[in-house]
Amino acid sequence: MEMAFNKRSVSPRTRTDAAAYLRQWGLRVTRPRLAVVAALERTAGHLSADEIRQAVRAGGERAGLTTVYRTLQLLERMQLVVRHEFGDGECRYELADGWYKMHHHHLVCSECGTVTEYRAFEEENALVARMQEVLSRKYRFTIRGHQFNFLGLCARCCDRSARTQI
Repeated sequence: MEMAFNKRSVSPRTRTDAAAYLRQWGLRVTRPRLAVVAALERTAGHLSADEIRQAVRAGGERAGLTTVYRTLQLLERMQLVVRHEFGDGECRYELADGWYKMHHHHLVCSECGTVTEYRAFEEENALVARMQEVLSRKYRFTIRGHQFNFLGLCARCCDRSARTQI
C-alpha cells in the first residue's frame, strides 16, 4: 500500500531527531530504521543498499537487505534520503540536503566511476531557478527539488587517456 505523506516542519539533525520525525509522520521507530540513518550519518559518500546493510551490521544491528531497501524507500518518500543513479546500474543513497549537507550536484566519471560533489555557485543557482520557473509554468508542474549529474571524465582518466594516445 502506497503511503501519502505530507510535508512536516521538522528538519532532523540526529538519530534522536530522526526518531521524532518518524513519530511525527505516524510511523514506528524501529532499531533497523535508526541504524540505516546512523549508517548514512557516518559516511560522506554515496552508499549502495548492500553497503548500508554491511554498515548496519557492523554497527551491531541485524537487518537484511529487504529491510534496508524498504527503509530506504520509506526515508526517500519522507525526503530524508536521496537516491542517485550514476550510470553504474546500482542505486546509491545519501542523507538529503538540509540534514547535514548544503545543496550540491555531482560530476560522475564515466570511465572509473568516481563521483565528485560540488556546490552550486551564485550564477548557476540563478540559472537553475529560472529553468525551474519556466518548466513549472510551461508544464504546470510544482518542482520540489532537482538533481544534476554531469557525466564525463575525471582529471585522472583524462590524463591516462592522453598518455595512452601518445
